[in-house]
Amino acid sequence: MVRKAAQLVLALLGCAIVGLAVNFVISGVGASGVSTVQITHAYFFIAFGLCILAAPLATWIISPRVSHVICAFTLTAIIVGGGLEWLDGWLKREKATENIANRPPEPIAKLNYLPPVPIPLTKTPKSWFSSPNIRVNGSGNVVGNAVRGNDNTVTGTINCPSVGLCAGRDINLAPPPPPPPTIKACVSYSGPSADGIYSTVVSLTTNVQTSQPGFVMLFDKPVDREDVKLGFHPLMMDLGFRDPRVSNKETSIGFKIGSIDMSRSIWNPTDGPIEATITSKSPAKLVKIEGGRGEENFIHFDKILLECAK
Repeated sequence: MVRKAAQLVLALLGCAIVGLAVNFVISGVGASGVSTVQITHAYFFIAFGLCILAAPLATWIISPRVSHVICAFTLTAIIVGGGLEWLDGWLKREKATENIANRPPEPIAKLNYLPPVPIPLTKTPKSWFSSPNIRVNGSGNVVGNAVRGNDNTVTGTINCPSVGLCAGRDINLAPPPPPPPTIKACVSYSGPSADGIYSTVVSLTTNVQTSQPGFVMLFDKPVDREDVKLGFHPLMMDLGFRDPRVSNKETSIGFKIGSIDMSRSIWNPTDGPIEATITSKSPAKLVKIEGGRGEENFIHFDKILLECAK
């Protein structure tokens, strides 16, 4: 019984050696690059050696006769050796075909490089500066086109080329500034919650596009924290700062939006209202709200109406 178990273990060991040999064959195929052909051959030799070692060993365990062992050795050498020889030739043929397919195309023709020809610079003709007097009439309704006297009329000699655009004095081609926004603030109160917290929700709307809006709210009692959202738009902002101008800073809280959707700084009316939720430990009433827009040149809002948007 023990002898049969030992024979079974040795047979399994022989199978494992054969499996290891097959693994070396597969590794050799995978390493058959141009720079690793020698490694591929080394894997093949190792696999061949393992096979001719494992097959006679397994044969001896199953049938311990010299004739059977020699027969197994001979057949293994012929089959495995011939198979590896054929596999090596096939890999060489495939590699040659791949090299031909990846060869860069021959140039159609050689191009002779010609150095660039220098272009001489010519002076501006004097006739361009001898144009007759030109009178440009402005408009009294154009902002930034203020010219002294003559209701925005430019007089005198303006030197212009015979073709192209001729610009006079104090001509403002920049787009007009956006109209001042009207902010409406709708305030609602709730509380206390189960843990004794009171909440104040301030909903802010705008009627025009507003860049980087910011608001500071003043309450009659201290407030703890705030949460600001604009629908489902992700916001990058400065949150929860206090107003240093008031005596009790804890009664003020504010925020300033830097970017919306991680790509823009404009608050559009179609984005919906900005909702700021302020919590406190006691009922707090909103006394005053201030705000503005912009980053470097901060412009305060002229109109913030404490009423719900209709």
